[in-house]
Amino acid sequence: MQALVHNQLSAPKFENPIKSAWHKSGYTDENPGEVLNVNKVCFSVNCEKCETSGCNEFCFIECASCSKYLCFNDFFY
Repeated sequence: MQALVHNQLSAPKFENPIKSAWHKSGYTDENPGEVLNVNKVCFSVNCEKCETSGCNEFCFIECASCSKYLCFNDFFY
């Protein structure tokens, strides 16, 4: 579980929240712009079926690393 969370939060889509934390704490002057949170990136799913070949399950999440819509089983396993 820890490796899965680390993998998702290390995706390029989450660079701005990390930069924003440094900016808001006063360590950098660079304003990263719009910050996308986990809910906006991963759980605003607008699909019906999992994109894994041969899977007919409903979508659960959008993978932050590969941008595929995945069902619960294909995301965790």
